[in-house]
Amino acid sequence: MGGVTCLDRTGGDSEITRIAWSDPDTIRNRMPWSRPGSGVNGDVTRLRGTSHEVVAAPGMPRPLGPYSPVVRTGNLLFLSAQTGVDQVTNAVPDGGFEAECRRAFVNIQQALKASGSDLTHIVKTTIFYADLADLPTVNRVYTEVFPNNPPARSAAIVGLAGGRRISVDAIAVVPD
Repeated sequence: MGGVTCLDRTGGDSEITRIAWSDPDTIRNRMPWSRPGSGVNGDVTRLRGTSHEVVAAPGMPRPLGPYSPVVRTGNLLFLSAQTGVDQVTNAVPDGGFEAECRRAFVNIQQALKASGSDLTHIVKTTIFYADLADLPTVNRVYTEVFPNNPPARSAAIVGLAGGRRISVDAIAVVPD
């Protein structure tokens, strides 16, 4: 049965409840903060029937595997991780880690542009990089890419395929 697991706040306890998406009245009754006028932005029942689409457009970075580079649902874009590979040459640019880091953000920027958004509409990034010693470079480039009101960010040190040293994914909004 389809549904969503959520905390039931109506009884003041920690009961976890399965709520079927096909029953919006149950959602409204069990989650009163989602009711219009509740003081909380949005209405959870809008999610009912929401679907997603794969964004494919000229200028979009090519996926390196069996995944979609960008998926859109509503006005949200979910960008798969982009490495620092130049999409024209299919190679990591000369210039070491900093050049690779900058190229990853250029690839994110290209994917956003092809999807109807831009870097200023990113709300969350996740940065995967291979060496803790590169953190100052990551922070410097991030500050240049997002000079004002930077998005939320997570970062992890990981091993990356193909000798890559950085990979960045993002969640962004498509402006109205």
